[in-house]
Amino acid sequence: MKKLVLIICLVFQGFMGFSQIKNDNTLPDGTALETWKDNTKYEKIYYVDTNNPKASDDSPGTFELPFKTIGKAAEVVKPKQKVIVKEGIYREKVTPRFGGESDEAMISYEAAPNEKVIITGAEKLITNWSQPDIDLFKKSLIKSETLKKRVWSAKIPFSYFEKGNPFARINLTSWMFSHLAKSQRNAFNLDGMGQYFALKRGLMFIEGNRITQVPNYKDLAESEEDTVFWVEDDGLTIHLKTAEGINPNALDIEITTREQCFAPEEVGTGFIKIKGFTFEKGGNPFPIDQKGLLSTNAGHHWIIENNTVQWANGIGVDIGIGHWTKAKPEISGYHIVRNNTFLDNGICGLAGNAIYYTIIENNYLERNAFYPVEKYFENAAIKTHHNINTIIRNNKIIDTKFGSGIWMDYGNVNSRCTNNFIQNTNSMFGAIFMEGSVKRNLVDNNFVVESTSSGIYQHDCDSLLVVNNLVVNARKSGIRMSYHPERRMFGKLAQMKNNVIASNIIIASDTIFSMKDTDNIIDYNYVSKKHNAMFEHPDEINPNWNKHIQIVEMDLKIVPHQNTQNPKRIEITFPNRKFEKNIYQLNQVPGPKGIFRKKDNTLSIPINQGLEIR
Repeated sequence: MKKLVLIICLVFQGFMGFSQIKNDNTLPDGTALETWKDNTKYEKIYYVDTNNPKASDDSPGTFELPFKTIGKAAEVVKPKQKVIVKEGIYREKVTPRFGGESDEAMISYEAAPNEKVIITGAEKLITNWSQPDIDLFKKSLIKSETLKKRVWSAKIPFSYFEKGNPFARINLTSWMFSHLAKSQRNAFNLDGMGQYFALKRGLMFIEGNRITQVPNYKDLAESEEDTVFWVEDDGLTIHLKTAEGINPNALDIEITTREQCFAPEEVGTGFIKIKGFTFEKGGNPFPIDQKGLLSTNAGHHWIIENNTVQWANGIGVDIGIGHWTKAKPEISGYHIVRNNTFLDNGICGLAGNAIYYTIIENNYLERNAFYPVEKYFENAAIKTHHNINTIIRNNKIIDTKFGSGIWMDYGNVNSRCTNNFIQNTNSMFGAIFMEGSVKRNLVDNNFVVESTSSGIYQHDCDSLLVVNNLVVNARKSGIRMSYHPERRMFGKLAQMKNNVIASNIIIASDTIFSMKDTDNIIDYNYVSKKHNAMFEHPDEINPNWNKHIQIVEMDLKIVPHQNTQNPKRIEITFPNRKFEKNIYQLNQVPGPKGIFRKKDNTLSIPINQGLEIR
């Protein structure tokens, strides 16, 4: 599949020194986030090669006599040692026994260069599919003879499951439900979401494609999809409706038999690097307890880079402490998550709670949050809680199905969401969502195009800076700020005050701004004439707002490379107005920059040459 790689460095000038904001490690308070890297001089390498006829877990794990499984290497690898895994499909859960000790004594797990290494939570389903007996049809609503011929049944051998059966556990157990916030419990019966919570965690794939699970036997008949399945309460009996004339015994079928692919047993394991793998197909639960296909298990100082993570039932990767009721380990966070691809994960691509001193950058996320349970308040491509001194930047997020592109939730302090490209977001909130924070945070230099709700949304935040962003075609508000009275964060009442919305460009949104409290600042924004209302609540505005606003005609165009549909640059044209450099000016920052063409009043933003559309 092709990749979208886009870096847009939009830095606007004209208000309170925001022209000094750079695309670097600068945090909202002006200090720099201290970064770190792997400085380990590795002293030993273990090799794993499942396809090598000499491979055995009784071998020494050398290049000539490699281990058969990654799990064996994970039992023995220690600080200053590395595991290199050769190409193949590894059907196992890897449980590291040891962590590293420092940036100079890490443990590294790496796929061999230029080789495809898949760690999967699925197994090939080898069983006998047969037509169900007549009694089942009598108990269901399947009366059509044609439909009856399309329904098959099979038993999953119990031997497929080593530690728990995802098909015997529902997405949201009663214990999990009891630990939800009141707003989440209230969502259980909203908009039919309860049926998704009651689905089994197991996923099924036929010829590589995920098959929809239905909540009841009768839904096999009622579903408009050609191929769907239903699981009995025993977690072993599966009923499958196929397209007419298709016998499942002739199909390549996989089922998820494990929740996770890689996770330490011990909480708080640190200094591990994971590089170059594909993690896929896990029957993990919905959060509250965050359990990704790849999990740090409340670890610290992990480098997660150049991986692909796809087809998690719940979360693709978790990098936090799991659940907010858990005690925080002595050290938390300090992760680097970069250059990964997250595809088709059910609730989140990447998630974490208590994210401290972490950088999440240059990742590509597409089609995440595919379960329509957004009112459960956990869905997003990237969903992080309690970010402290954290930067989320330069990520490309496309086609988020039922959730925000980036959601920084609750108790954020001195953290930044910057220079992200977010396109086609289907959310009740916004493409970018900052929530529940009473300390200074920053949302800047992001490009948001096509959101079914707001472009940038916050509620229950004070002192939030929203500056230098470009928002195009938000169906509701370009930038929306809301709050719930009497909500407290760490003992302080959030009042939605001292927020700043400045130096943004907003094109063709229904309403440009939504803001009720007048103790905030809105100014120096560029707004297209194509909108229905400037403010959603015109009777509750501050007369000092928008004294320097520029309302102009603006047209957006994406210019493709020659002979392809891959975008070469984005152009914003101001057809009937002289461009005022004293209000808007591009800074000289590293990376591709916008160029203003005087001859046609057009701001041209070049796109990285690596840009490709999937």
